Amino acid sequence: MTRNWRADEIDNEILRRARNEWIEQTADSFGANHVEEAYVCECGDPQCSDNISLTRVEYEAVRSEGSHFVVAIDHENPEMERIIVENKRFTVVQKMMAAGRQSQQANPRR
Repeated sequence: MTRNWRADEIDNEILRRARNEWIEQTADSFGANHVEEAYVCECGDPQCSDNISLTRVEYEAVRSEGSHFVVAIDHENPEMERIIVENKRFTVVQKMMAAGRQSQQANPRR
């Protein structure tokens, strides 16, 4: 059975969100207390290797909603996402419709 590219995209984003959760936990275990931390872009492009810089407060704000993801500038997909916040370092997007439900269900913090 061939998978829909949109399903692959949300799967990639969920995996990257899990990686960022691991980054945060690892930094905590080493007592890291930097003003900003490097996180991976949570976009759906499997070839993306961009890092983005967020403060802990910014990252926690993104994680407060299971359908939100943090992506590099111009990495949003307007077919599946809407922009919530954008600044010079990153964009926060909200997954819509079925992708939003799937991202909520896979939220490691629910």
